[in-house]
Amino acid sequence: MKRHNSPHSKATDRSAFSSITCRILLLCFYCLATLTVLCQERRPPREIGIKLYNPAYFDLDNTANVTSYGQTGNGSTRFTLGGSGDKQIELILETTSRFLGSANDLKEFVERNGIFFDGNAASLIYELNPDLASISKIPRNEQIRVPVLQPPENLRPLTSPVIRLETDPTLKAQFAEDLEKFRKFLEKVENKKKLSSDVRGDLEAIDRSLGQIHKDELPISQQMLEQASAFVAELRQLPAKVPILNQSARQVRLIKEELHASLSAATRGNPNLRVTVKTTRGGKEISNFIVCYVAEALYKPDRCTLSFFGKSSPTSESLTEATYMFWAIEPGATTAVSDVRRMEISRQSDPLPELELTILKP
Repeated sequence: MKRHNSPHSKATDRSAFSSITCRILLLCFYCLATLTVLCQERRPPREIGIKLYNPAYFDLDNTANVTSYGQTGNGSTRFTLGGSGDKQIELILETTSRFLGSANDLKEFVERNGIFFDGNAASLIYELNPDLASISKIPRNEQIRVPVLQPPENLRPLTSPVIRLETDPTLKAQFAEDLEKFRKFLEKVENKKKLSSDVRGDLEAIDRSLGQIHKDELPISQQMLEQASAFVAELRQLPAKVPILNQSARQVRLIKEELHASLSAATRGNPNLRVTVKTTRGGKEISNFIVCYVAEALYKPDRCTLSFFGKSSPTSESLTEATYMFWAIEPGATTAVSDVRRMEISRQSDPLPELELTILKP
């Protein structure tokens, strides 16, 4: 997705994140920090944190960490492990394509190649294979792309995990702060007993859903994190007063439902799915429009904060499961030039039909 004036678009320095963090373009696995400046039609690289899981495997002590990283030139990432002494070990993180018939085969393959298999590893695998619905339903006749670790030739082959991945560490640190602010917001609400039972129950459900995302046990996608933070920001704009919260019952309910939908999707498998949009006029497909979208709970007319990276038509984007509003604008404009369409995005209705926006402006 392309962001327009997003409050979380600036990366912040997280010194507490002790392991190295690099930006990886998942389709090519390049660490190119300037990619978003050079090519606005492509998704910017995802941030991947790398942490040591078993330094003893390489005879390193517990003070060992990742000291540097760099691009190899063929799409892989080279990084160096080092400890308190002079010993350093260079490893390469890359992707490979394999036929893997089951979730157990995938887990065993990833861990035999040095990467601890958890929700973060699964999230990366879903990014590499956006059309894979679930790791539990891997097609036997199709290769999937998986991350692997290559040790130097002079070391014994990997047989167990030595690193673990952390997807979107900066976003997750920001989300942790957002969650804390949301809970402080709830504490400030006076006379909670006067909240309607529906609003009170929905706010409690939202808190539970946000807490589940924060646990980082599911394959949480970048889109899920960004959307959850946007929901928190929207709720925190409401005065912590019972009458106003009761009047905002519909929006609170929508936020609860959107979070539930995305978490349910992550529990089943890939939380994202590809959505294709066409722009037409008079029944004929026409191009060069920007497709805007936002979760229904956050919709405001003519306010395009998120858009597909590629212009229409057609244009596709991976979105987390939720109910969205879609419309089209002209490049450089803000006013909708198409109808506004509401659509529930869910893999439960797979195959998802293409969405068509009708251009109303002549």
